[in-house]
Amino acid sequence: MSINEREEELLKVFAGLDSDQFYDRIMDFGKNLPPFPPHLKTQQNRVIGCQSILYCAVSVESGIIKIFIESDALISKGLGALAYKIFNLLSVESALKEKITVFQKLDLFASLSLTRLNGLDSLIKHILLKLIHNKV
Repeated sequence: MSINEREEELLKVFAGLDSDQFYDRIMDFGKNLPPFPPHLKTQQNRVIGCQSILYCAVSVESGIIKIFIESDALISKGLGALAYKIFNLLSVESALKEKITVFQKLDLFASLSLTRLNGLDSLIKHILLKLIHNKV
């Protein structure tokens, strides 16, 4: 499934929700992430630039991305879950080639605080830089 197809699925999930429902859904996504392996809570996997403590471990097996997300804050974990839904089990080629637009389409830039936006931006950069530099 391409990034575009994954984004379309996310847009359907959030369609028609008011702001409270929207943020509840984001936090629910975070609550439903797979458990984060404790041995991956390293400084290398810490997302720098996030207001909360956010970890993102990225690995690649046979060209397919595997991601684990953990945060001490529900909203950060939920935003991490959005990135998880976009990147997990995606090919490295697609991740590096396709543009991510779902955050603009969900109007997150208008509704999130600047610190949360910085954290989300830092998370996406963290993932892409690990893929680009093969530090997975």
